[in-house]
Amino acid sequence: MSRKKDLQLRELALQIRLALMDEIMHLGFGHLSGSLSIVDALAVLYGEKMQVRYQQPDWPERDYLVVSKGHAGPAVYATLALKGFFPRSWLHTLNMGGSNLPSHCDRTKTPGVDMTAGSLGQGICAACGIALGLKRSGSKQKVFCIVGDGELDEGSCWEAIMFAAAHQLNNFYLIIDENNKQLDGDTKDILNHLDLAVQLRDFGFNVKNLPDGNNATAISDSITEIENDNLHGNTKPNCLVLHTIKGKGYKSLEEMKLNHHIQVKQEEAQAAYEHLAEELHAVQSELQQYRTEADEVKGVVAESEANSEEFCRSYLAGIQANMYETGVSAAEPEFSVVYDGTDHVPNKDNFLSVLRQMRQDDPKIMYLDADLINSSGAYKFWQEHPENVVECGICEANMIGVAAGLSLVGYKPYCHTFGPFASRRCYDHAFISVAYAGNSVRIFGSDEGVCAAYNGGTHMPFEDLALYRAVPHATVLDISDGVLFKQALLQIKDRKGLTYFRSTRKSFKRIYNDEAKFVIGKANILHTGKDVTLIACGLMVGEAYAAMQMLEKEGYSVGVIDMWTLKPLDVKAILHAASTSNAIMTVENHNVIGGLGDAVAACLAENSCAVRFKKYGVNDEFGQVGTQAWLQKAYKLTAEDIVAYVKKHFLG
Repeated sequence: MSRKKDLQLRELALQIRLALMDEIMHLGFGHLSGSLSIVDALAVLYGEKMQVRYQQPDWPERDYLVVSKGHAGPAVYATLALKGFFPRSWLHTLNMGGSNLPSHCDRTKTPGVDMTAGSLGQGICAACGIALGLKRSGSKQKVFCIVGDGELDEGSCWEAIMFAAAHQLNNFYLIIDENNKQLDGDTKDILNHLDLAVQLRDFGFNVKNLPDGNNATAISDSITEIENDNLHGNTKPNCLVLHTIKGKGYKSLEEMKLNHHIQVKQEEAQAAYEHLAEELHAVQSELQQYRTEADEVKGVVAESEANSEEFCRSYLAGIQANMYETGVSAAEPEFSVVYDGTDHVPNKDNFLSVLRQMRQDDPKIMYLDADLINSSGAYKFWQEHPENVVECGICEANMIGVAAGLSLVGYKPYCHTFGPFASRRCYDHAFISVAYAGNSVRIFGSDEGVCAAYNGGTHMPFEDLALYRAVPHATVLDISDGVLFKQALLQIKDRKGLTYFRSTRKSFKRIYNDEAKFVIGKANILHTGKDVTLIACGLMVGEAYAAMQMLEKEGYSVGVIDMWTLKPLDVKAILHAASTSNAIMTVENHNVIGGLGDAVAACLAENSCAVRFKKYGVNDEFGQVGTQAWLQKAYKLTAEDIVAYVKKHFLG
């Protein structure tokens, strides 16, 4: 490396450190130490190695950076401000109300941030998804991901590490900030990771171990070596283990044992700032002798050329406008009820046929599974279109993060696993990496409620609808019929945001004619009645319809509504039923807490509807094992049980 390039990298790193110090000193507290330790890596990435355009933060050909240790956001913000992505005045708004610079990196609030992070162990998963998507599209773009050594306590990090190696993501550059500290103390005293360079090699990575991870020249040279390795046939993902100093450049912070989040001592910080300024002056003085030589590092963008406030607001508005669906289609469902108690074909067959249809129409479809492709019915699709399938292994959290990354680079991911794992196991990743970050991912939780049958109580989700209903702006569907299942899969292909849908892999009772059409946000009114209206979803729609037939034979007038779309909820259909029936009863294959019953109850209460009302479903119980038929009887989820309950509470 030339002396000028070395000096220019040091210059940029010092400029970032000074901007970072000013940023935190102005606020008076923050994650300064862990931000200071990654500054040199950021200087190399933004000064030399990453292809980015500040005037076009979403440039499709850019290289990506995901700072998985999202609490190092202040260092990222200082870098992006100096590189022109937003006005430098924003740095003094860090963590303030309404700020575009929150404590942890957020792609929906800050131009230049590629992926939201902060819930540790998530950014690395999304980075793998971005790298996979770029590689499968034939792109030469790179994906860099910075993780903290303390963050590697998180199991999802190791899920992602295994994934990157299994999928030979040689365009993936994992940068480990091994500063040997985390919030509660030294990493070796909390969960000792031993030799990370050895571990990553054993996991199948091409590893560069840097004893001085705060040496920008060494970082640059190591990345150059990796780039050459890739040109000469390396197929492994890459890792730089940077042995850094937490608080680098601020002596008293370097020596402080617990320095994760600090209250700034202004006089002490000012002294450190002035020392850094002196270092910068010395570097810039030496650079003068090389001024006639060509620059090898892209330095600071003049403040007058940085993106304006107006530009940034417009750019972010574009991101936010595509985060989730707003409103409901004006179209109305069209269908005939053909219920006769017989079964459709198994839903596994429906799933396979729709995947094939969608792939034919849209090559950006991507199907992800967590070691259940044989169970979902999609195995033949994997054989036919391996480029459109991602086997994630038994790593549900990483699967959702990978899907979020794929969404970022233009793919339309569908994820499948059993209901409890699609909800409980990976909920935080779905909430943060998908919904909060504004990505579009479709999650299919199969074997809902008692349909888990022989898999038993550990696999029986009676809470998944409640969990996903609580995610802001999520779409939540409970499928009742094979025709509806196929149409729902097609309708959500281009739907923005997080969609969770639950369904069985087995056969449904046939309800709708094959030509039926449905609308997300619009309930299907199967029958009207004056005595009571049964509002059901999923498996229980068929049971509710059979119960209606039994009651009508006895002279009662009973309505049935298939509320397959729990969110958005069809308020109009609920209020109409309340105005035309003497009573409303919800029926669901789910805990009565948090599911359809609570959604309808809230709607009735908020609209001051004085109507008799009952929730019917699983009464705050865990699952158990048995045949589906036995379980339905055990939890009183049969048509006969519904009839008995309706008679007792409404028709007595």
